[in-house]
Amino acid sequence: MESYIVGWLWKDSSKFISLNKQGTNKSICLE
Repeated sequence: MESYIVGWLWKDSSKFISLNKQGTNKSICLE
């Protein structure tokens, strides 16, 4: 199973969203 993580820079560029290959799982992490 190959999964890729896509990160987007938010307002403070502290948030990144990780989506799996099918985009079924959504993970939001705050630093």
